[in-house]
Amino acid sequence: MSEDERMSNRIEIEDFLLTEEERITLDPPCYKGFSFLVEILVESGSWRKGPVPGQIAFDYSPHVVAMEALLVTKDGYEAGGALLDPATNQVDVILDVRRTLSWEFASLNHTRHLDVIVYSAHTKRSANVCIVGKGEQQGSPVTDDCASFVLWALSGFLDPTESLVGAVIEVLDPEAHEKFRLEQARLRARRRGHRRRALNLRHLQIERQRALETELQIQMARLNSLTWAELAHVHTEAGAPSSRLEEILHEYRDILLFPRDDPLVNLET
Repeated sequence: MSEDERMSNRIEIEDFLLTEEERITLDPPCYKGFSFLVEILVESGSWRKGPVPGQIAFDYSPHVVAMEALLVTKDGYEAGGALLDPATNQVDVILDVRRTLSWEFASLNHTRHLDVIVYSAHTKRSANVCIVGKGEQQGSPVTDDCASFVLWALSGFLDPTESLVGAVIEVLDPEAHEKFRLEQARLRARRRGHRRRALNLRHLQIERQRALETELQIQMARLNSLTWAELAHVHTEAGAPSSRLEEILHEYRDILLFPRDDPLVNLET
């Protein structure tokens, strides 16, 4: 490729990804990352323009062995044949640079993410993928995240994330994915039910403890107001304790009637 062809190709890619007006609004670090992204695309032929301006598309055929290994982690999911068949499991992974930048500039109070879509020509289905940008934590611009994604895509998406695999499953195996999604929703609802019951039980225990402490204060105050003879009569009439409250009161009356040598007596409630 001659230098003129190279420059012409670069300008064409820049114009496809962002308009001149959009490029002018980029701050220097962000524009530098954008230039690096374009340079990667100029040097590689393993991508194509997406369906609409601003999008970069990559072919992705998940390795069958890798997919099978990842599916093991999805308990309850039964993969259909289309997902594991190399003849049908190719998808398009599309990075929308323009929308990614619009999300970045629209709000400062959000987790940076890349706008990525997975599309299957076999099923005609598409799904959004949540790819979190890591450059934000390091202070680098979002265009650096875009460039990193492109390098990852050109490597064949080595070590694909669960979100990417999930989107591939969703577009290639919609029936099994829907069953899996419903089952996961049922399990989540069941876990929420368990947590609610455990929380209610805990609240009930707290309320019972508070009720016990309140009743103890009332009963102990009443016992403290009795004469020794009255206290002895109550103690005799009470009989053997049959509850935790009665056990504590029995011990307390016993202490009042027959004080220990140690004046400091702790009653566990």
